[in-house]
Amino acid sequence: MSMGAAPTSPVGNISNQATEQWHKLLKAKLRSSPNFTERFYTELRKAKLTFGNRVHCPFLRPFFLSPEDEQRVRVVSETMADLAERVTDAAMKDAALLAQFRLREEELRLVRLGKIAGPASTASRLDAFLLPDSLKFAEYNGESPAGAGYSETLAEVFRGLPMMAEFSKHYDVHSYPLSAKLLDASLAAAKAKGLPRYEVLQPEYSLADRHEFEGGLADLCQREQIGVITYFSLAKGFLSGKYRSEADLSKSPRGDGVKAYLNPRGFRILDALETVAAGHKAKPAEVALAWAMARPGVTAPIASATSIEQTESLARATELTLTGADMDALNTASAL
Repeated sequence: MSMGAAPTSPVGNISNQATEQWHKLLKAKLRSSPNFTERFYTELRKAKLTFGNRVHCPFLRPFFLSPEDEQRVRVVSETMADLAERVTDAAMKDAALLAQFRLREEELRLVRLGKIAGPASTASRLDAFLLPDSLKFAEYNGESPAGAGYSETLAEVFRGLPMMAEFSKHYDVHSYPLSAKLLDASLAAAKAKGLPRYEVLQPEYSLADRHEFEGGLADLCQREQIGVITYFSLAKGFLSGKYRSEADLSKSPRGDGVKAYLNPRGFRILDALETVAAGHKAKPAEVALAWAMARPGVTAPIASATSIEQTESLARATELTLTGADMDALNTASAL
């Protein structure tokens, strides 16, 4: 995950400040909830983030990067990846150079297949230690696409932790969307091999959760004409407007999942929804779904109802047409 300083945060060693803030919140949570660690592991297992009986991530802190650190990692990694491509090309033409890699016979058979799909796999990974003034590379991993999915899912688990809601009041937190690159590579491979391709994508997407879909995935789906059916389109019920404080979380079994939205950005979104809803004599949930349906690339949103009244309300969203001013107000309030 990466983070940047919020306006209230002093400029300086942001990563250390973020770590200290996170540890402070985590220690307070562990004191008040002794079973928190086990519940965290339960969430990881529920998300299938396991290797055998072991959870992939037994640590209770994400890895924070300041914007400056992130840029440093990006530049160095891209340089290293380009260098690796050049070495690969040279080794394919020079048996003596290839021998220096000491590859096993099965690895050599793969090498002799040549670069079928162009540059190195989009799922490959450079492992490095981020030091104050440099990066110390440990190894290169040509892992499967599951690695990117693991990273995205783990970021979602951390976003749902109770400490993240308070932490997000001081720092802007972003995870790394990798799905677009993997989907693009999959579509290219399907086309090259004459195989069936993916035709529908189901991302989490709402006014409160725009980071996963917008940008690379949205652009790719529009360009390739892939259908998009969004889930949690009402942000687990938060966009209904019935959750305004932690005292409201008991209104639904999903209340714990809503807690992460109780922050300044979440309240801005609710205020904008209520303002737009009042202008259309509609409910906030209806406006939230109408917004989703009006977004570029979205085919249809998924939303659940627990009563006939709620079902009728959700259906009215299909008849609601938001103005340009309405969309601008909602987009501004929910901007990342």
